[in-house]
Amino acid sequence: PTSVDFGMMVSGSSSGMDVTISNTGGADLVIDGVTVGAPFSCDYAGTIAAGGSDVATFYFDPTVAGDFAETAVINITGGYAGQDTLDLMGAAYDPIADYPYTEGFEDGMMPPDMWSNPDGNWGLATGSVHSGGYAAKVSYSHTGDAILSSPVFALPTNFQISFWWRDNDTYRTTTHDTTFFEITSDDGASWETLTYLSAPSSQTDYIEESVDLSAYANMMVQFRWRDVTDASFSAYGTGLDDITVSEIPQYSLFFSEYMEGSGNNKALEIYNATDSVAHL
Repeated sequence: PTSVDFGMMVSGSSSGMDVTISNTGGADLVIDGVTVGAPFSCDYAGTIAAGGSDVATFYFDPTVAGDFAETAVINITGGYAGQDTLDLMGAAYDPIADYPYTEGFEDGMMPPDMWSNPDGNWGLATGSVHSGGYAAKVSYSHTGDAILSSPVFALPTNFQISFWWRDNDTYRTTTHDTTFFEITSDDGASWETLTYLSAPSSQTDYIEESVDLSAYANMMVQFRWRDVTDASFSAYGTGLDDITVSEIPQYSLFFSEYMEGSGNNKALEIYNATDSVAHL
């Protein structure tokens, strides 16, 4: 290749990409090293025999947010002395730390800023939304996993995530079509399923899903919605809208009055001193 794009990642993390270097000549290709500016790097050096190839790993290690581009110079000595170049680019963002965080897809972009939709299987819906003018919707006929990933969050204590989802699939079960909602706290090395979106019958309205994130307090986490389908039966694809990451409301409830009537008729009045609805 003539260029390598690392895409977007969170600042403070690292990514490596392998590049194959081939020797199409008739003598050894001696590479004395690679020169490139930060936040990119490559420590490859070696000799590649005629007709052979080897793999050099290039790294992107951004420590601050921004867009980055550098040209790597491959230094060649011996019979083929000279230089070759490779353009490197990548972008970094700081973890989300300003709350509450909301994403309703109202910018009309898919994926939204700092999100990823690697295979393009998630799109924008305009005719079936929970609120506003747009929602995310996954194609039912994709092959493999259809993944929509969030940015990375610096998660405080006592937080939750909520979102609204809808699907009118007649056969939406784990044996046909299901969207798994997952979290990672190790930069994507492993993913844990928090819940899966599957209804026993066709949905006509969006329903809200809320997940307690207390177990991930003070961690760097990322979310993804991973849809699997067999692209058959009555499948239409999941709709996703109005995602919110916020503190779990702290209710201040107390018994404000005790009342006695005749016989066994007694009552307690409960007063909610907050500005949030308390679900009992």
